[in-house]
Amino acid sequence: MNLEFYYDKQESDIEEVSKLIKKLRSFKNIQLKIIDVSDISKDQLFEEYSKAIIPSVRKKYKIRRVFGSHRQPGILFGKKPALLVYEAEVEYPTDVYPHDAHGKIVTIEDFIMTIK
Repeated sequence: MNLEFYYDKQESDIEEVSKLIKKLRSFKNIQLKIIDVSDISKDQLFEEYSKAIIPSVRKKYKIRRVFGSHRQPGILFGKKPALLVYEAEVEYPTDVYPHDAHGKIVTIEDFIMTIK
């Protein structure tokens, strides 16, 4: 399993980010890529957010308001820590955290609890 963890070193809660990264690094069977979005353009940030749309559509959960608003989707992607999950040898993400599954926010912490 491959993971891409997005955060913003200038706007994210660094204590929370450090805790999440430490937990994700503790798993031996996972490749973790850490991406700081603080220096990327709005267009590139939206491109990264667009990757998260694929699993949200396939699994029928919402991410637009989790990472922004109806008028500005994805504006908080990375500023609010985000995790994309890739299964082995699949080029598109198979899951995104956090997300809204039928009115319940499923967090990165929730995902970590499911890893064996």
